[in-house]
Amino acid sequence: MVALPMVQVLRYQTDELDALRLEQAGLDPMTRAVEVQAGVIDHRDLAAQVLRGRAESEPQRLLQQRLVDSRVAALAADLAGNLWPRARSESDALRGDWLKLVLAWNAHRIDAAGSDLAHRLLVEQSLQVIDHLGNAGIGVGTIGLRASLDPGASADAPRPMRSAELLQRFAGLKAARADQMAAQVGSLQRQRSLLSGALVLLVAAAGWLVWQLARRQTSDEAAPPSTASAGAVQIRRSRKHAAAESDAAARDTLQRMRRLAPVSGPPAPSPSTLPPQDR
Repeated sequence: MVALPMVQVLRYQTDELDALRLEQAGLDPMTRAVEVQAGVIDHRDLAAQVLRGRAESEPQRLLQQRLVDSRVAALAADLAGNLWPRARSESDALRGDWLKLVLAWNAHRIDAAGSDLAHRLLVEQSLQVIDHLGNAGIGVGTIGLRASLDPGASADAPRPMRSAELLQRFAGLKAARADQMAAQVGSLQRQRSLLSGALVLLVAAAGWLVWQLARRQTSDEAAPPSTASAGAVQIRRSRKHAAAESDAAARDTLQRMRRLAPVSGPPAPSPSTLPPQDR
């Protein structure tokens, strides 16, 4: 009975460890999403410079475009499994919208307003990926990310902060949560080790107790036949003794009767037994 709650506690601890390991695994795609957001912010600023007539910024913008390409691909790869389907769906949408922006840029079919709007959408999509991961149990969530949006921007079109500050803020959040999860995992593993050891001892003690009870039961079952056998022997002995005493008494009585019987000739016949002529 005691072992059942212990087994249940072990099961709960296993579930907690699985959830923590899943959260640890989710930190990678969340990091990729933040990196995509930071890359989109930098690309937005460089694209705005080019669209304002600063052609010398185009090589740097092109390098930033390739960086965002690699980060978007890395995010899609981290979400390729089916662990976070909603985050993966939002990541696919982000990847498609990024490709549309690049194609429009290469075709020279975008202006400054359209570029800014497209970049804002991509930033929001990256935050949506982070939100979905947070809702799936990834502890970092968007704490400090949405709050870090430029407070001077309008509420309906928030403007993110600089990418370097974003990455730095997220790195602090991620490190704090990673340390917290590592401590939780270590604590749970120590508890499981102690509980498993106690459970092993409990099972061993229960096995020893069952063996002792079985051994005692076997002894108790073997005891009655021997007692009955001893009783039977005693009864047989008593019967033999009684029979011997009865034989002795019978012999003594016979001897007494013989001593009392007359030693002369046979007794005279009764008158009733004489013939008529002799009467």
